[in-house]
Amino acid sequence: MVRLLGLWVCAMAWHLFRLITLRPVFALMADSVVTVSSFSLVFFVAGWSRLYMSSSADWPSMLINLVLFYLCIVICLERRTRSSSLVCAALGFSAAVDVLMLGLYASDAISGLNPGARLMVLKVLGIGVLRQQFLRCPPEVQANGYRRSNAR
Repeated sequence: MVRLLGLWVCAMAWHLFRLITLRPVFALMADSVVTVSSFSLVFFVAGWSRLYMSSSADWPSMLINLVLFYLCIVICLERRTRSSSLVCAALGFSAAVDVLMLGLYASDAISGLNPGARLMVLKVLGIGVLRQQFLRCPPEVQANGYRRSNAR
């Protein structure tokens, strides 16, 4: 179990690194419930951690904004006819930005963790770039039900 958890952590860290540098590997993201659940978990843990560390008194609205952003990503990007790897990439990119913010805050490079609209604009622009990269992938990678075993 410990090995499996370590493997999962390493795989997620690798994907987050690829996403934050805007070099996703959609072909290695299986279109499965486990993949979507993993990226959703990382999204909420990173977002909640940033909220927890921000020491803002406006927790309820920030938590609602996190859930609404998650729902917006899923509603805008998920389609029955294509792979869920684009949604996973968007969730992962958002989580990677939150982790980057936490790292900058911990190293005293920034003074606060709630930059407001600027952070949201950064996330939306990054997700837009990821969407364009996804649309340039081969049709079999974009197809619904794509699995890693189909990768070349």
